[in-house]
Amino acid sequence: SAGGTQESIRHEVSGVLVDSPAQFTAELGRIIDDAAWREQLGDGALAMSHDFSWTKSVADFSRVLDSA
Repeated sequence: SAGGTQESIRHEVSGVLVDSPAQFTAELGRIIDDAAWREQLGDGALAMSHDFSWTKSVADFSRVLDSA
C-alpha cells in the first residue's frame, strides 16, 4: 500500500488497502458483488472525508510551524 493512501483510507472502514495484484482483484470483486459492503465502505469514506478540509490543514500546518 502506498503511503498517501494509508493516510486517507482506513482499511475496511473507508476502503481497502492491498499489497498485491491478486488482493486487488479479490477485493474489487468483493466490492462489485456485495452491495452492503460497498455501502458500508461508502459511508465510512464519507464520514472520514470530514477529517480533511483546508481549514483543518491550515490549522495543523500552523501547529507544526509554531512547534518548530
